[in-house]
Amino acid sequence: YVPKKAHAVILLSSLHHDQTIVDEKKKKPEIILYYNNTKGVVDRMDQMVQTYSCKRKTKRWPMTFFFNVIDVGALAACIVWLTKNPQWNEKKCYRRRIFIMELGYDLIQSHLERRQHQPQALQKGVRIAMQAIGLTVATSQPITVSTDTAKQHCHLCPRERDRKVVTHCSSCNIPCCPDHHKVICTVCSETFLG
Repeated sequence: YVPKKAHAVILLSSLHHDQTIVDEKKKKPEIILYYNNTKGVVDRMDQMVQTYSCKRKTKRWPMTFFFNVIDVGALAACIVWLTKNPQWNEKKCYRRRIFIMELGYDLIQSHLERRQHQPQALQKGVRIAMQAIGLTVATSQPITVSTDTAKQHCHLCPRERDRKVVTHCSSCNIPCCPDHHKVICTVCSETFLG
């Protein structure tokens, strides 16, 4: 389709298979008229996606595409959910935000449950956040001092901190620094270990 001289427009559609011209005066193809009549829906979807978005600034285009897929998928899931359950939080004007929060929580629930049983791998902030949402976090195992004198890097600290320690967890035997272990007396240790 060439609306102006030296201004060609290439059209691709899975709905239109022929070159039917509807408007005889301007000689516009049917595909152009169909697009003009329905493009408001796409603009409305873009506006709704922009209201609650998970997008982050990134230079990698696959991540940008992934964030957009998540946003559009969350919007579509919300529309389907509200169509099936119109009375759900009917009196609230921010139903989509509630839906997205619950969707996110449901998506990470299995990961949270798996991590709550690994207390040695949880940092203090993560443990506090998990307790704030109502998850019970297992207490960490008592540590023991290793018999060999060779210092090893703390398994739970970032490598750039370069913390060398001689203490190891008595349960999993990983080297751990004072930030990642707790001292337990023998009475509590016997109670804890049974």
